[in-house]
Amino acid sequence: MAAATADLRVFDDPEALADALATAFDAAAEQSVAERGGFSVALAGGRTPGGLYHLLATRFGDRAWWAETRVYWSDERYVPPDHPDSNVGAARTAVLDSVGLPPAHVLAPDTTLVDPEEAARQYGRALRDAGGLDLVLLGLGEDAHVASLFPGGTALDEGHHRVVVVSDSPKPPAVRLPERDQRHREPDGGGLG
Repeated sequence: MAAATADLRVFDDPEALADALATAFDAAAEQSVAERGGFSVALAGGRTPGGLYHLLATRFGDRAWWAETRVYWSDERYVPPDHPDSNVGAARTAVLDSVGLPPAHVLAPDTTLVDPEEAARQYGRALRDAGGLDLVLLGLGEDAHVASLFPGGTALDEGHHRVVVVSDSPKPPAVRLPERDQRHREPDGGGLG
């Protein structure tokens, strides 16, 4: 496997960043569909992707590749999908519902389950069964957290599961399900437990 190379870009403002991200997203989707017949993306939560989602809905909402797109999440807050803090709900409202993405193409963690550990195991298996992701979006919080992985948090030490439960988030809601690095995970894709 070839080593990844860094491509650091600095933008003057959030609008320029969103424009560059939307253009790159479009190109990645177009290429993945042309080469493999589908596009799999893990969306980010929080405020970081708001501008991107707006542009995807308005500028790229009519692209044919949406019909071949499968959407996952790099992290989700453990609240129902219709809760104002839900990353899934926010993405549905901002872009997914408006582009006509079939509901079966949106694969989110089941945050209605009583047990977050079971939700993590199920979502880990769903991600494993999906195969690889073509694009993973990650946001960066003001406290340097990425994908609900907070600096100094215990989830950073977990190295075997694809999806873990963060039960002590310093930002509400306290329970979250971040997707972890795929290089070190159990074969079943399970969560903590």
